[in-house]
Amino acid sequence: MPKWRRTLRAILERGKSNDPQQWLNRFVAEREVRDHCLPSTVSEIERTKGISFERRDIEVVGYAGTPARLTAYRLLPESIERARELLEAASSTPAQCASGAAHQAQTARGR
Repeated sequence: MPKWRRTLRAILERGKSNDPQQWLNRFVAEREVRDHCLPSTVSEIERTKGISFERRDIEVVGYAGTPARLTAYRLLPESIERARELLEAASSTPAQCASGAAHQAQTARGR
């Protein structure tokens, strides 16, 4: 599953809470969806998929117990349905490996 889909799914699920501490942040994204650069992924989703996010600055316990300031994300209400549609459409599209694509291309050329 592409990173944008894993990340969007996690933001959709975690954003149900009104508590920004429960929204997706970079530490949780690293653990749960293996997204090492959440701000860039969110920006890419906004630019390419037409989804808008709410951002809140939060403070969490960081390394050695020191406070860490970071951004938590959730979908804006007007983007929730669009996100669901994108995730549903992406999950209904069959995945294809590189060798499958090569085979299809050769078949189409008559080889």
